[in-house]
Amino acid sequence: MESQLKILEGLTVNKILEIHDYTQIFFERGIILNIYNEYYLSDDKKICSIQNLVVKKIKEEEDSIEIFFSNNILVHIDLTEEGSNGLEFLELSIPGTPPTIIVWGK
Repeated sequence: MESQLKILEGLTVNKILEIHDYTQIFFERGIILNIYNEYYLSDDKKICSIQNLVVKKIKEEEDSIEIFFSNNILVHIDLTEEGSNGLEFLELSIPGTPPTIIVWGK
């Protein structure tokens, strides 16, 4: 099954917020990705390094999601229980009528 995150491919990151225990990534078209689980970036980069970059590819597996950006930066999101900070792992919010909210979790 194709990842529901494929909608992010080709979109640019407009803004990033780190809020207490989760991270919000704002994309073009008003799409927001909330990351509640543990994640890391390639080459020990900080999350702010994806600002203004374009999503090139999404790879979703049972235990992880990888988001590949321009400039060869990778965001790896842990979807295991060990990487969990709560019931929700990830949330994708897509504006529209009606808006769509997709949640990954336990």
